[in-house]
Amino acid sequence: MLVVIAIIGVLIALLLPAVQQAREAARRLQCSNNLKQIGLALHNYAGTHGTFPLESYVSEYPDGNYYYNSWIPCLLPYFEQTALANLYDQNYAFFDVKNQAAIETKLSVFECPSTPGGTQLTPELRYRDSSGFNIDSDRGGWTTDYAGQRGIHSSTHAIYAPGAGSTNHLGIFGGGGTGRKFRDITDGTTNTIIVHESAGRAQWLHRDNGELISAKPEFGGWFDYWAGPSAGWMYGFEDDGVTKKGPRFINASNKWANPLGFHTGGIEVALSDGSVRFLSETTNNNVFIALCTYSGGEVVSED
Repeated sequence: MLVVIAIIGVLIALLLPAVQQAREAARRLQCSNNLKQIGLALHNYAGTHGTFPLESYVSEYPDGNYYYNSWIPCLLPYFEQTALANLYDQNYAFFDVKNQAAIETKLSVFECPSTPGGTQLTPELRYRDSSGFNIDSDRGGWTTDYAGQRGIHSSTHAIYAPGAGSTNHLGIFGGGGTGRKFRDITDGTTNTIIVHESAGRAQWLHRDNGELISAKPEFGGWFDYWAGPSAGWMYGFEDDGVTKKGPRFINASNKWANPLGFHTGGIEVALSDGSVRFLSETTNNNVFIALCTYSGGEVVSED
């Protein structure tokens, strides 16, 4: 009997990694499908409006302050979410009470199934959003595991791509109040990231020796609901996942909506042609920088 139990134990030990790998492969496939749907919605939006949506849309309040909504609510009709699109009022900020019911609606297409804990923002998570506004601690809702690509921050670009023109660091969602047209993407749509994984943003996470560590979620910037601004400048980080302008761009930190995913070895990204690609966390920095810009003039290998 003991021999049988021992054999069963050995078989389980042998089979478990294969089962876990199969489950992760299925989750990664779902993540890829999510990004394909997002990419298709962006293409349909651009086909209707002539440009891709803006990074964020500004709402002016009677107190003179300006608050923001993201590009995601603009895509709701293209996900067959017409009822939610009608519920969400873009004349008010995402955190306004008028939009509370909308932001409490989960959008599965913006959730990577590999993210531990999901994308729910529980009421006890008090944090500061990208516009510096303290979200009320009694508000719940859902965030997103995907972020729009603004480009390489100019201070980082000066370090890792010296001599480049001042506008060459911009991504599809970078550069102010003008939406990008297909003809603007002179680097080629197959060579330009439009959306990337930035998962786990119910908290601020960074990698240290392969481990995910939770840090202060209330740190200012880019921990919004799905309807809040969700597009980030790529800073690059040191190995601590905190210090900016370091050499690591992928899986170093999700701070400021930088690229981080829970798949082994890299992240999924949507390109501007609607395709999806897996990028290794060891991707050469020059290649990554080239993929983040839409008009940098760089040459990217098919590999």
